[in-house]
Amino acid sequence: MFKEGALYGFGTPDEVLREEVIKEVYGIETRIFHDGDCPPYIIPLRPVSHDCTEE
Repeated sequence: MFKEGALYGFGTPDEVLREEVIKEVYGIETRIFHDGDCPPYIIPLRPVSHDCTEE
């Protein structure tokens, strides 16, 4: 995985595709769900800078 053109993470999808890594690299909060041998489900929730009090 790359961030701003530099290598940020290297490994298997389970090692690299973690909520905290996606948050740091892409700036979004996610939830990741695993279902047996299937690929993980990555659900985007909101941008990190999201303020729920804004209207």
